[in-house]
Amino acid sequence: MKIKTKKTNAVRCSLFFLSLLAGAPARPQDPAAAVDVRLQSRPPSLDESLQNEDPVIVIDSLGYAPLTLEAMIDLATRHNRILKYYRYSEEISNLNLKQAEYRFLPSAYINGGRNESRNDDLGYSIKKKGYSSSLGFSRALETGGSVSIGVNTSTSESSNLVGVTNYNADVGISISQPLLQGFGIRVNMIPIDRAKAYANVSLLSVKQNLIDLITAIESQYWDLILVYEDLKIQKEAFNRAKDLLEINKSLIESGRMAAQEIVQAESDLASREISVAGAENSIILTQVALQSQLDLEKRLLIRPTTQMDFEPVALDVEECLNRAYANRPDWLIWQLYLAISDMDLLVAKNSNRYYLGSYASIGSEANRTDDFLKTTQEAFGFKTLTWNVGLSFSFPFNKQYLANGYELTRISNDRQKIYVEELRDNIRIDVENAVRLVQYTLKQVGLAQRAKELAAQKLQLEEDKMRVGRSSNFQVISYQRDMTNAQNEELRAIAGYLKALGQLERSMGTTLQKWGIEVERTR
Repeated sequence: MKIKTKKTNAVRCSLFFLSLLAGAPARPQDPAAAVDVRLQSRPPSLDESLQNEDPVIVIDSLGYAPLTLEAMIDLATRHNRILKYYRYSEEISNLNLKQAEYRFLPSAYINGGRNESRNDDLGYSIKKKGYSSSLGFSRALETGGSVSIGVNTSTSESSNLVGVTNYNADVGISISQPLLQGFGIRVNMIPIDRAKAYANVSLLSVKQNLIDLITAIESQYWDLILVYEDLKIQKEAFNRAKDLLEINKSLIESGRMAAQEIVQAESDLASREISVAGAENSIILTQVALQSQLDLEKRLLIRPTTQMDFEPVALDVEECLNRAYANRPDWLIWQLYLAISDMDLLVAKNSNRYYLGSYASIGSEANRTDDFLKTTQEAFGFKTLTWNVGLSFSFPFNKQYLANGYELTRISNDRQKIYVEELRDNIRIDVENAVRLVQYTLKQVGLAQRAKELAAQKLQLEEDKMRVGRSSNFQVISYQRDMTNAQNEELRAIAGYLKALGQLERSMGTTLQKWGIEVERTR
C-alpha cells in the first residue's frame, strides 16, 4: 500500500474545507490493501515506510518540543500501535486474496512407484514386480469444472514368464463440468470476490482508525493550546491582582483607603496564584493524554505552535450528506458486508440444487513387450484411441438440511439490509448534528468575542476609577474575574468551533482528504 501525503498548513486546511463544501470533486476512493501512513512529499511503499527514520524533533532551551498540528499527526501515524495492528490485519487480508486468486492457476503432478506381489495358490510361487509413473497437468475452470492432461506408464515382469517384460503407456485429456450444483462463473468466482471484499474491508478499517486517530489528535492539540492560553490568562490575572494590591498600598499610604480593606486584594492575589498552579497542572494532564496517542518510547514536553486561526464556513446539509455516503469508511464497510452476504446467499441457493455432472475423456494407449520407448511413442501416436463420456447424478435422501442452510443465509441477509438502512439514518443524524454543532459554536465564538471586548472596556473604566479612589476592591476584583472568564470563554469557543469542524470532517469521512493523505494499492 502506498500513502501519498501533501504538506498542509492551517490556511490550506481551511481553503480545502471551503472548496470541499462548495462542491469540489472528491478524489475517488480506491478500495485497496496494506497500509503504512506517512506525511511525506513522496509516497513510500510499505517496506520503505517502515525503514524511514523519524523526523528530527528539536528540543528548545526549556526542554519543550515545538510542534505543529501537522507534525503531531505525522508522529501519531508513524507510531500509533492500534494503527499498526490494523495495518498488519490488512496485510493478512491481502495474502488471503492472493491465496484465493491461486484457485484457477494450473498445477502439475508427477508420481512414481514400484510394486511387487506373490501368488502361492497354484502350489508354487509366482512373483510379479513392476514400476509405474505418471505425469500431468490440471486446472480448475471458472465454470466449476476441471480439465487435465496426463501420461501414465507402467512395466511388469512375472517369474513364470522369464525374460518377458510388459510395457504399458496411455496419454489422454479429460474434462468434467457440473451442470446444476457448482455450475456458473459467478458462483465459482465468489471465493475471489469475497477475498477482495474482505481486503477492502480491512483497508477501510485502517482508514477509519486513521480518521479517528487524527480527529483525536486534533481535539487534544486544541485542548493543549487551550490550557497553555489559560495559563497565560491566569498569569495575566495574577499580574492584575498584583497591580491592584500595589494600588491598594498606595491608597492606604495616601490615607484614601482603610488599611483593613487590603485583605480582599491579598486574598484575590492568593486565589490567582492557586489558579496559575491549577493551569500548570492542566497542561501536564493534557500532555499525558496527547502523548498516549503517539506511543513514543520517550515522553515529550510538547509546545504547540499552530495558531487557533479559523475562517467561518458556510455549510449545506445535503452536500455534507452526499460526502458522507461517498467517503465514510463505516458506511462503505457495511456496503461490502452486504455484498458478501449477497454472495453467501447465491452460494447457498446454488448448493440447494441436486448435483448433475458431465465428464468426457479421450486418449490413446499402447501395450508392448519389446521396448519401453517404442510403447510410449505408440501411445503418443494415437493409434489406439479410447474415449469416454457420461453423466453423474447425486442427491441427498433428506434435502431439508440444505433448505435450512439457505433459509439461515437468507435471514442473515435480510438482517444486514435492515442494519444498513439503520446505519443510513444514523449517518444522516450524525451529519446533521455535526453541521448544527459547527453553526452553534461559530455563533458562540462571535458572542464570546463581543463579551470579551465589553469586559475589557468595563474593567478599564473601573481600574481608572480605582486609581482616583472612586471604586472599591470588590468591584475591581469582580470585573477582573469577569475579564478572565470572558477571555477563557472566547478561547473555549474558538477551540470548540475547531473541534466541531474536525468532528464534521470525521462525520463526512473527509479527514484524510483534508490532510492530503491518499491510500493507494500496492501488490
